[in-house]
Amino acid sequence: VSRSGADLFGMLSTCLLNSCLPRCTVVSRSALSPQGGGPPPDGSTRSAGRRPVQAAQQGGYEIPARLRTLHNLVIQYASQGRYEVAVPLCKQALEDLEKTSGHDHPDVATMLNILALVYRDQNKYKEAANLLNDALAIREKTLGRDHPAVAATLNNLAVLYGKRGKYKEAEPLCKRALEIREKVLGKEHPDVAKQLNNLALLCQNQGKYQEVEYYYMRALEIYQSKLGPDDPNVAKTKNNLASCYLKQGKFKQAETLYKEILTRAHEREFGSVDDVNKPIWMHAEEREEQSKGSHPIGVLCDATPC
Repeated sequence: VSRSGADLFGMLSTCLLNSCLPRCTVVSRSALSPQGGGPPPDGSTRSAGRRPVQAAQQGGYEIPARLRTLHNLVIQYASQGRYEVAVPLCKQALEDLEKTSGHDHPDVATMLNILALVYRDQNKYKEAANLLNDALAIREKTLGRDHPAVAATLNNLAVLYGKRGKYKEAEPLCKRALEIREKVLGKEHPDVAKQLNNLALLCQNQGKYQEVEYYYMRALEIYQSKLGPDDPNVAKTKNNLASCYLKQGKFKQAETLYKEILTRAHEREFGSVDDVNKPIWMHAEEREEQSKGSHPIGVLCDATPC
């Protein structure tokens, strides 16, 4: 970046750091979010007027108000693949924060998390891991080991290791994040279910199918009881569990779940199932039965070899 460009980034990051916009809406982070219905990269974001503890009780860690606009802008650039803008902006903001607040400050840790996720999106896993470990150390020191922000960073590290195929290293990080979320939010909170989904996926990649089934079933119970049977996470988790059954050769259990998913989708779109209004899998089975009935079993051969 040229000198003039660096000055521009410095001015922009300073303006954004100094702006506190209440009720600022976070831009979609789909490009950076963990796969498989995992928790958001840096915890759930709530309105700026609430204290972090209150936000934690509602579902996660609150991004500080003065970083929200900057966070939105960086994620917007990253989602467009404009890393040549996102990365210098993050670095300049990080430098400014460290000058004003010192390195061991929660806001510095938040900025490290944001930059790490941009690096992860570029497949720069080593750089991302270094930043996340630094952020984790700061958050544990300044916020305490059981803070939701610590769980968010642990989850980010676990997702990062998972992307690199380091499932054994990722699993204990994910388990610790789960323990924190259960302690802070309660064992039946939807964010706990998201963490269970992540943990199940890590175990599935290690062939730990008994644990996978347990985690997916727990997540499914939470989603159904707290969000209702029509929440998209219910179908996603059933699909994940069915996939686990398939990998173990448990075809009947997998079939049952797939039918449940299709039936629920049919009912939402076309109404209750009856003799006329049937989901697609019922029609398929009826055609199969008709096909069996219309053909003789086996073929008779002549005395000479067929």
